[in-house]
Amino acid sequence: MTRNSITARAAHFIFPLVLMFTFILGSEPNHVNYVERNNNGLGKTAGQVDDPLLDRAKGYLLHGKVKSAVSNYGNFISWDEHPAALWGKYTYLPHVGFLCGVPGHVYSSEFEDWIGDIPEETASGDTIQIWSSTAAYNDWMDGGPNYLGVIFDTHDDRGTVGVEKSAGQVDGEHQWYLEEGKLYISVPYSGENVVDPHYSNAMIGLIRPWALRPKLIERLIDYDIYDYGSDGLPWSNDDDYVYYGANAAESWFVRTSQSYNTDWQPVTRSRQYTHSTDFTAGDLFGSTPFTDSGDTYPLLAHSDYGNTWPICQDQDIQNCEDFGQPFWPGWWSEDYMGEDSLFRVEHPECNGTRKDTDCWQSVPGRAISDTDVYMEFDDRWTHRGNRVLDNEYEATGYPMGLRVMAEAHSYGVAYAEDILFVTVKVRNESGHWDAFTRLADGTKEYRYECTNNRYNTQATCLASGAEWLPISGEAMMMPDGTRLNGSAGFDYKGMSMGFYMDADAASADIYGNFGVHTNEDDFMEYVDCATYRTSPTSAKYFPEGCPPSPDGSGDSLRISMALIYDYDGVSNAATELGVVATQLLDSPLATKQIDLDGDGIIDLYPGDPLKMTDWHWFDWYNRPGVHHREGNNDCCAGSPSREQALNKEEMLYKVMSGDTTNLTPDEALWFFHADDPGQDHEHPTFTPHFDSVDGIKETVFFQDDPDGLDCVHIMSCGPFDVDVGEEVSFSFCIIFGEIKYLGEGEVEYQDLIDNAIFAQLMYNSHYQGFIAPDAPEVSYEADHGKVTLSWSGDDPEKSKDVLSGYTDFEGYKIYRSADGGVTWGTPEDKIYDNENIFVGWRPYTHTVGDETFIAQFDLSAEADSNFCVYQDCAKDSLRRGRDISGPDPKAPWFNLGYNTGLGVGGINEGLWSADSSIHFYTGVIDSIVNEDTLSMSMYYFVDYNVQDGKQYVYSVVAYDMGLPVPVDTNWVDNGDGTFTQQLIENNTNPDGYAPAGYQYIENSRGTTEEDPNFVIITPGYRLNTGSLSNIKVVPNPYIVRSD
Repeated sequence: MTRNSITARAAHFIFPLVLMFTFILGSEPNHVNYVERNNNGLGKTAGQVDDPLLDRAKGYLLHGKVKSAVSNYGNFISWDEHPAALWGKYTYLPHVGFLCGVPGHVYSSEFEDWIGDIPEETASGDTIQIWSSTAAYNDWMDGGPNYLGVIFDTHDDRGTVGVEKSAGQVDGEHQWYLEEGKLYISVPYSGENVVDPHYSNAMIGLIRPWALRPKLIERLIDYDIYDYGSDGLPWSNDDDYVYYGANAAESWFVRTSQSYNTDWQPVTRSRQYTHSTDFTAGDLFGSTPFTDSGDTYPLLAHSDYGNTWPICQDQDIQNCEDFGQPFWPGWWSEDYMGEDSLFRVEHPECNGTRKDTDCWQSVPGRAISDTDVYMEFDDRWTHRGNRVLDNEYEATGYPMGLRVMAEAHSYGVAYAEDILFVTVKVRNESGHWDAFTRLADGTKEYRYECTNNRYNTQATCLASGAEWLPISGEAMMMPDGTRLNGSAGFDYKGMSMGFYMDADAASADIYGNFGVHTNEDDFMEYVDCATYRTSPTSAKYFPEGCPPSPDGSGDSLRISMALIYDYDGVSNAATELGVVATQLLDSPLATKQIDLDGDGIIDLYPGDPLKMTDWHWFDWYNRPGVHHREGNNDCCAGSPSREQALNKEEMLYKVMSGDTTNLTPDEALWFFHADDPGQDHEHPTFTPHFDSVDGIKETVFFQDDPDGLDCVHIMSCGPFDVDVGEEVSFSFCIIFGEIKYLGEGEVEYQDLIDNAIFAQLMYNSHYQGFIAPDAPEVSYEADHGKVTLSWSGDDPEKSKDVLSGYTDFEGYKIYRSADGGVTWGTPEDKIYDNENIFVGWRPYTHTVGDETFIAQFDLSAEADSNFCVYQDCAKDSLRRGRDISGPDPKAPWFNLGYNTGLGVGGINEGLWSADSSIHFYTGVIDSIVNEDTLSMSMYYFVDYNVQDGKQYVYSVVAYDMGLPVPVDTNWVDNGDGTFTQQLIENNTNPDGYAPAGYQYIENSRGTTEEDPNFVIITPGYRLNTGSLSNIKVVPNPYIVRSD
């Protein structure tokens, strides 16, 4: 069919649309002027969009206990790259894929005011009945048109597209028209089977604008050809339009070589604009257990590896400063400036609260975490996922014109080592666009950015000499050179986004071996404090609902996550397993009151983040898109020769959005579950949005030996609107925690809950938290029976905490590993907290007789007392005035030091080791800086307790003093049986950060030789022993002493 007059008029409108985010179980990057080149004026430049496989790359997030590889084609984590969400010794999440879906139509049953006329016979002898609805008309025209036609007889997301008529011109079934404030439709009539649009089984729907698209003619190697009519102009009135139905963009379903036909693919020319191809995975990570030196796969941009950054080639597109120089394409760390009076004067839009994004300022050059990895992908190649049979699509996926910008964050500090954060922004670029975000009241706030991507406020941008411009761009170009809807794009309604999560606890060991893999004995749950009234698992940890946020804002702290664990804690040889979860940290906002769990009580109000609105599990052999239930000998849809379900796209969208309309018996059984599997939809506890956790144990999937099942589930969010140019946040994290098995299938994972609360707090504060001192840069020498480490104390001892502003250095720890950094000692060196949860390692230890010596060196009591609280002692001479040593008051399983001292004279060379096999000493070297001779403190650690030919890994970390409570309490004995309380201000925390105190932090131990404090050494004879020259034994010049 061609677009009728209503359709032609609709081309001049922006069509409002509601979007939903879904997960199946991650300051903004600057793109001031996103112009896609080679436009010939007609919107057709076929062949100008490169093969997306050329732009694929991966990244490694290896700091902290959780480690993972990530990729840039929709699968944040996949089976193809190792490690897949490693925690400790094992990987847990072989697949985390991003999803986004929209409906193809709205059922006529959504409108309750249909009125049927008296049936009438047409000239052809058929009997029809005409129905009319004012509500349908109003929804059609409200800010729209919001629909382009009517679909009849919908089955398998196909149907008959109705013919538009005028009043008095209806002469058959499946026709429609708009007249005098009503929508009229004609349906066949027989006395026995009345087609009544009040009911969904009438199979009638109002077609969304994006679901009516030009028909496929044929598939070429590079792109598909569509029927653009006799004029050859895409999206014009004479095109042959057909109904495509619902759409769900994903990258997990296909099973082809290189997964070349996924819906999500890297943004065109990512290899130029967002990462470099000069260094490969083997070049930088070949020495890790996760790949080898022969790995030639390109790398995404890593914040701590400048050689992975793209080169500034097009300053308009890349928004970079120095032509020909590498630049960071992602987001920098931010500081809260709401308490800075000068900033408030210059930025009156800042309201002085941490919730206000206008009160935050980026800090160019300072990464958010120890390693940030940036990527961009979009859905313009969705057609590749459709099988073509006789020049017709089997399933009908289509591009929506969405760009996903994501930055993953990896922390080595103890408080975040169990969390992998991913910041995600999604922008609708289906038409020519001006970027904006939507405020809680629905107001659009258009976005500006600096032509120098180092600055994110207007004042700092203009002060640098750059320009402050609106963020805008042209409509996304499709592989055939066209742009959607003639470059007008679509305002989407009813969208859902989320993640597909396929987990096996465990799936592989740290070296990628699958001997520990079992996939039929796991279990899954969800926890959302907003559903505590109906969800037993949520009520267990949040019996009173969502806790208040500790920032004093009066808001609640919504914890919303889906999790998986091994049901009995044993996976072949793997034991001491943990629990893994995907947690939504941010999402689009609710635009109406929402009852999440169907209990009749409003859970969300307009302006609240939607977060998780749906959670559904399914057996992998029944996954959305299969034609029938598969098995080991009948698998697998997604392979080139395997049949797919005709309604693959619609079924995935239905699972994401909790839509149970017109399901087949198999679909109802496979995807929506209540407490009793035998009567899921009729059970009184059934809700279409959250499956029953208790009901899992009643299924045959679970009860077949062994207990448990192969866990696959979808976590999703929606619905909401996303107009052309609109950006929405959909950030998430992958978190791990210890799990306790209590017997009879009962478990406890409070450690995971604590990590989830902390992750949400950290995200809310723009990832701003207390940080460890700078890592020392370690050099080494290997000799016969001897290893010598050396490092400067300059940077660690002068580094400033980003949040408190204190210079809080306390000491150094040396760790040694005999297995490449997988472990850092023996089982006896593991440190457990008061809940018996493994929290870290002791530093390198050496036992002689009944004495154990620990490689930990800290400031002496005198040096502690005289250490300046702030970096510049000349400007502020406030000293700590106290000794820092012994058990950490906030985490007494860790020790802050033994007052060994760092200056010469404070440590005797043989003091640390009774048999003198290990030495530690201090000196200074002369360094030439800008023609001036400066002294730098140097430390030397000599380990004779080594064997020639054996490989050792050493890591030297700097740690801080923690954060003592701002006021100490002292009780004075009055001598008469009474005591007087004295409150003494604590000089170590004069500004009162963390009133309850905070435990110490040490920097990451590192994972590769690219990390400054991580070295791999094999001792043995060498030809040239070199020398450690210019050593002068003098007191450390950076330790302040009183005269």
